[in-house]
Amino acid sequence: MKGYAKIRLAVFLCIMMVLPSIVSVLPMTAQETSAAQKVTLDWYYEFHRLDGAPVQIEKGAKFYVGDYAYIIQGDESLCASMYSKAKYTSSSKSIATVNSKGLVTAKKTGNVTITIKYKGKTISQKFTIVPKGTWEKTDAVKGFSKALKKVSSSIPKSITKSNALKYTKIRNNYSDAVEKYGKEIQITGFLMEEVKEEYFSYTTPSDKLAVPTAGRYNYLCSLLYEYGSKYNPTATRGSKMMKISSVSANTKEITIKLKNAITADHILAANVQNSYYNDKPNKKTAIVYIDVCDMTTQENYTGLATIKKGSKTVKIKLIKYGLVNNVWTKTSQKPEKGHKYRIGYKKLSWGGGKTVTVK
Repeated sequence: MKGYAKIRLAVFLCIMMVLPSIVSVLPMTAQETSAAQKVTLDWYYEFHRLDGAPVQIEKGAKFYVGDYAYIIQGDESLCASMYSKAKYTSSSKSIATVNSKGLVTAKKTGNVTITIKYKGKTISQKFTIVPKGTWEKTDAVKGFSKALKKVSSSIPKSITKSNALKYTKIRNNYSDAVEKYGKEIQITGFLMEEVKEEYFSYTTPSDKLAVPTAGRYNYLCSLLYEYGSKYNPTATRGSKMMKISSVSANTKEITIKLKNAITADHILAANVQNSYYNDKPNKKTAIVYIDVCDMTTQENYTGLATIKKGSKTVKIKLIKYGLVNNVWTKTSQKPEKGHKYRIGYKKLSWGGGKTVTVK
């Protein structure tokens, strides 16, 4: 993925996938501990944006409906398909069936509601089954379907140290393969459509889920994020968290000295957890993101740093993301002399809220 297209996808994935999972990398406060077992069950953005309208799928389609839902439980936020205790029901088995694993089979045209239940929480979604072949098999649909075969045919039961890099590459390769069809179809399988207004027109996702198996992408992402959250070197709950010795800064960058050298495990977990920055994961280097705030101006930044195996130093460069003409862009910002910068948040994220004044 290159240029602005990569930025758009990176931000989209960050919002859709990473932010709902952020609780998995934060330390628990007393208040969080008492509420740790609260459960949230909800649909991902793809279904929410429809405002209750049915999702259209073709007769004969088979997909895991749990791939489009997530469960937040305690310190985890994961794809519903990962929870074996999630229950699925169909309002009309003659129109569409759903098995114990959430696999939906669209049997004939009509309207049906699929419901997911988990620990007392319930969510439902209406589906309209349309005739097979309603949407012409365009190059976009064919391209998505072809790329998905490599994803769905090799999804493991769990991500481990031995296979994490392999499946991160598979996930990233899928993103690359479907990027060229972005004007016609979303990465999660929904067709795009043109909406014409009186003085202008724009393209937006439709309610037509032309490639419902694209939800497997969500599932693979969730598997990888679970692993990354557990071992991410900048996760305060991670078992491999890098420990800080000191922080300094000049007008080029912020430098963090570590108590111990960066290990291969750090590199692996960072490649998995921060895959939207690490589109070409390897065993020697990885890019991590860190929350940085200019306390002098109250401006928040994304601190990007390339960590290297064997090094005891992390150098942070400040990045600001924003919308310019409806396109996500990023700009670099050098630390300003005399300004005080905070690294992370006290007791909430890596850096612990340590501050440093630029010399």
